[in-house]
Amino acid sequence: MYFMDAKFLLLFLPLFLATYWLIQNIQLKYLCVTLFSFCFHISFNSYSFLVLLASITINFAFFKAVDKDKRWFPVSIIFNIASLAVFKYTGYCISVFNNLLGSNIQSDIAPALPAGISFFAFTQIACQYENYKSTISDKSFMKYSSFVSYFPHLIAGPIISYSKTIPQFSNAFNRDKFVEGMEQLIIGCGKKVIIADFIAMLIDPMFGNIHIFGISTIDAWSCVLGYTAQLYFDFSGYCDMAIGISKMINVDLPINFNLPYRSVSITDFWRRWHITLSTFLRDHVYIPLGGGGRKYLNLIVTMFISGLWHGAGHTYALWGLYHGVGVAVNHAFRNTKINLPIILSSSITILFVVVGWAIFRAKTLSDALIIIKAMFAGGNYNHCIEQFTVQIRLLLMSVFVLMMALHHFPIKIAGRVRQVALGFILVFIFVLKCNVSPFLYFQF
Repeated sequence: MYFMDAKFLLLFLPLFLATYWLIQNIQLKYLCVTLFSFCFHISFNSYSFLVLLASITINFAFFKAVDKDKRWFPVSIIFNIASLAVFKYTGYCISVFNNLLGSNIQSDIAPALPAGISFFAFTQIACQYENYKSTISDKSFMKYSSFVSYFPHLIAGPIISYSKTIPQFSNAFNRDKFVEGMEQLIIGCGKKVIIADFIAMLIDPMFGNIHIFGISTIDAWSCVLGYTAQLYFDFSGYCDMAIGISKMINVDLPINFNLPYRSVSITDFWRRWHITLSTFLRDHVYIPLGGGGRKYLNLIVTMFISGLWHGAGHTYALWGLYHGVGVAVNHAFRNTKINLPIILSSSITILFVVVGWAIFRAKTLSDALIIIKAMFAGGNYNHCIEQFTVQIRLLLMSVFVLMMALHHFPIKIAGRVRQVALGFILVFIFVLKCNVSPFLYFQF
């Protein structure tokens, strides 16, 4: 069950909101959030729910143990990292092992990937750190389980803070916040269903056949620019929906996007893209590694870990290294005190990011090399399959140009025009709901 499904919008969400606001007792509110979140997670599969429940139970035991003995803190961190590694990287490690040694270990012995594990593992690591620093005073299993399982953020973030989130469940009903949240939910659904899924329908077949048919230069650029827009509208759409649902119960989640494609440097990009992940990596990876002591190496290692967090595969690892080197070079360039014109620095940044998305989206390293070669050195195309039509190329590039224009010249629509626009978005969502696909970050 996804946020844009009819059964979520017309049944699950109204039932949750009605139950939540009818309950006055704060302990029962925690119970309400927990039970509805568990039901939401079970809708994907019972296996994922059982993994989540086990993780919550074991982490809460560490949560209480750290109060008595701080030495339990590193054990809790190791447990969460080990859990993430076993579920997410066992299959990948078996594949690498087989390739290196020529063995034939069956990859089906690897456990299936539970929904949302990357996010609830990092959320609990951050929570354990908060507890270790003694910034959490009031603790109960019901509060902890409602925090970790909280369904708006569970599948694809944002990564949230215990001490900032839990107190908000006692907030009173706010009509303006409720309406604002409903509008943001609709806008997020529109980004996902109307734009991101439509782009996916056009570019997925081309990405899927690159290793067989190759790709031309114009189609390589069309695909990568299309994916640049798709990923933004898909992921920011999810975050808009998560933030909007939370506003409807007067809970503020952290902003995860701040016009990332108007960045003037790659460092600036990571301050604007997936902000809560960047903050987590800074606080729990970069600084513990020594921060500026070995700045460039620590930056590369931190971004490499970011790549591995996104997925188990050579392309994700390379993408992480690529951004790590980019951030390190950016920091070194800043030391030269040379100031580039904003239009030039912005252009270099978006080009760097777009090439990175080519690596990120490719199924294999060889596919990534084919795409990048086609983009900059010309591509070879087997005409056994049709290329994009001129209209599709223009459409993909137009969506990219429109997205960039909205980043640099954001507009605000108010009053009746806004209400009409939201109404049209709702109509389109329900007309196109048959083509809804999972969120891209759901796989991470």
